Amino acid sequence: MNPAPHDPLFRSFEAAAGRDGGADLPPAALAFARRIVAAGRALLAAEPCPSAALRRAEALFVAPRSAVARLLALVFDSWSALAPATRGRGPRLLRFGGGDLSLDVELEPRADGRLRLRVALAQDAGLSVALELGGRVRPLRLDASGAGEALLPARTRGVRLVLRRGRRRVARTPPLPRD
Repeated sequence: MNPAPHDPLFRSFEAAAGRDGGADLPPAALAFARRIVAAGRALLAAEPCPSAALRRAEALFVAPRSAVARLLALVFDSWSALAPATRGRGPRLLRFGGGDLSLDVELEPRADGRLRLRVALAQDAGLSVALELGGRVRPLRLDASGAGEALLPARTRGVRLVLRRGRRRVARTPPLPRD
């Protein structure tokens, strides 16, 4: 995907990285981009994990690839190979992509056990995002920039995000990791 320079999500990341002033950007998209850029910079500054320990840890987290996972493939996970030493220390950042779709997800555990879920959808006209949990689907409100958030109850597991165009499901993520 090659985002247009006028895309608010793209410009939010440019502003967060210091390459764009971002004065006219939606605050939620800019805040989301700043958290991701800050996490990336902290990651680059962190001491690398020994490769032998990393391979053993990665073996524990390998999941089979289903047809759904291939449709909307996970293209970035902040807890993957580059950042295992930071696991459990803050939010987990996920990026899903497929075709011209891009969905960024931040999962932030709270002290009270609940999970704050933030999403940013590289907006494609007519797409909406919904949360699927236990067979129930509820819409997730997105602002004009394609960003939205929800607070999930403690011990919530198996949450998926569903992308829809009207009533038709376009894609569904695999279950989002709780920890």
